[in-house]
Amino acid sequence: MTYLVAYLAIGAVTLGVVLVTHRLARPTQSDLVQAMLESVDPARATLRHRLMHKVIAPALAGALILVAWPVAVFMKVRELLAGRPLESAEEPEPAVFCVTRDHLLQEMTVEEIEMAEAVSDPLGAVPPLPFGHLNAAWLRFKSGLVQGDTIWRFAAQWDGEWGTPETREGYVIARGDGFGPYFLAVRRIMERPEAGETGATE
Repeated sequence: MTYLVAYLAIGAVTLGVVLVTHRLARPTQSDLVQAMLESVDPARATLRHRLMHKVIAPALAGALILVAWPVAVFMKVRELLAGRPLESAEEPEPAVFCVTRDHLLQEMTVEEIEMAEAVSDPLGAVPPLPFGHLNAAWLRFKSGLVQGDTIWRFAAQWDGEWGTPETREGYVIARGDGFGPYFLAVRRIMERPEAGETGATE
């Protein structure tokens, strides 16, 4: 008998907690909203509907929680755990490409770069401008130069998305002891060497 009383007492506490959390989580409806709902569904205003949804259904749910409170506690804990991401399941943020001193090849002026990167397409498919279709991006890049900046050509090996090796070439602004924006002119996707293959890939 003592165990039954203790069991029902815990059920009563659980029921109280559920009622309080439900009341706090449930948004209050204004009289205007209630009137609009009743105009859309006239059955909501009937005595039968109110008894069913405000008296009978809550009473049955309360009795069920009082008797089978371990199930209610289990479902609530599972709901909380399902909504909380596990730290081990979080995906690491992808690395961001940046130019380092090891990537630098040669310091160049704007004039030297535009002369080296001038495009000449006999078919006229590419505009006769430095970097061709990328000319607008190049103009934005060089407009960010300030006094004291220098431009360096760079080439770097990089693991792109899904670990695919890439070769990236372009130009970066050297500013003070660090580097500013870079302009990516070439991006080549390299073939991953097969397992057991030796030697460098072309």
